[in-house]
Amino acid sequence: MAIPKIIHYVWVGPRPLPEEDRQRVEAWRSAMPDWDFRFWNNDTVNFGSRYLAQAYSVRAWNRVSDYTRMDALTRFGGIYLDTDMDLIRPLDPLLDNTAFLGFQRGDERPDVMVNGAIFGTEPGHWLPSALRDIFDKQLHGGKNIGSFAGPGLITKVLRDNGLQGYSDEIIHVRDVTVYPRRFFYPYSWLEEYSPEVVTPDTIAVHRWAETWVVKNPGYWTRLKRLWTRQMARCMPKTALRNAQIAARRGSQQTAERG
Repeated sequence: MAIPKIIHYVWVGPRPLPEEDRQRVEAWRSAMPDWDFRFWNNDTVNFGSRYLAQAYSVRAWNRVSDYTRMDALTRFGGIYLDTDMDLIRPLDPLLDNTAFLGFQRGDERPDVMVNGAIFGTEPGHWLPSALRDIFDKQLHGGKNIGSFAGPGLITKVLRDNGLQGYSDEIIHVRDVTVYPRRFFYPYSWLEEYSPEVVTPDTIAVHRWAETWVVKNPGYWTRLKRLWTRQMARCMPKTALRNAQIAARRGSQQTAERG
């Protein structure tokens, strides 16, 4: 068995797919005309799942997207792409994997090393199925849809299955291939994109949801507060001060754009 030529992408909520993202999807289609593209949206997502229904009811669009990608990969296999993913070349060479993901950070953030903005599996694979099951178990009556999702959840499940830490080489966790940062995440979400980040190994570039990260004026303020709380627990004072300076610069850059 191999990963099928299916691209899944998700956009839910009241806003239409941004024009920039729509153009990206068209570029995907042009680069891979023999692939099957499946757009999961308000009309095509099956909200029969209790988790999805509750996530949608409280407008937790990112949770709807997280669950939907895991469900689609479990049932159909293929490759999920965030709509802010620029393709550098067609994805056909990735189809020989049983499943694959990519590192987004190094060992400086061991809790969120692996991202699912590009995520490929064969149908019925254990990893998206396990992630989907965890989402379902996060329901505790009421409207609590859980706060543990995204890279944190993916990284934890992989660590539970043998992931030791970041590697600049391609590694395998059970039958899951994990690619180094340069393949899909060649620049950090705290950095500015430039064409120079693309390497000979880069297959796609995650643009870090610039449609919302850059345009939300309060984002960097919240990030700075979060860093202050979390990093104080595990970083020396000098390193913490440097992290705060980086966050402050990001806030200033956002204000200049706005």
